Amino acid sequence: WEKYLEKKKNKRKEKRKSSREKQKEVRNRIVSLLVFGLYMSITEGLLKGKSVGKYITKTRAVNEDGTKINWQTAFQRGFSRVVPFEQFSALSGYPWHDKWSDTIVIDEKLSMKF
Repeated sequence: WEKYLEKKKNKRKEKRKSSREKQKEVRNRIVSLLVFGLYMSITEGLLKGKSVGKYITKTRAVNEDGTKINWQTAFQRGFSRVVPFEQFSALSGYPWHDKWSDTIVIDEKLSMKF
């Protein structure tokens, strides 16, 4: 009987531990998504619509009317990127982070404005 009770007690400990691990995992995922959104927002805000990748490809995010983006738009773009499966929206040709923030990405080589 004591062995049975001991096994049951150990199973409860394991469940509590795995539940804590799952909570920690979820917390870490949420924090990493927020950090990514903040990183993208600050980068595009400071660099007026550019990111590391946009420097390499010589592109820039601008408002739909062609004007430079402001901080509010940069934060809209940055934090809309943390929506699950948002990256796949680019396959449609117009990513959600552009649609939701009323922006487009332009090729600076083809644009005379910048």
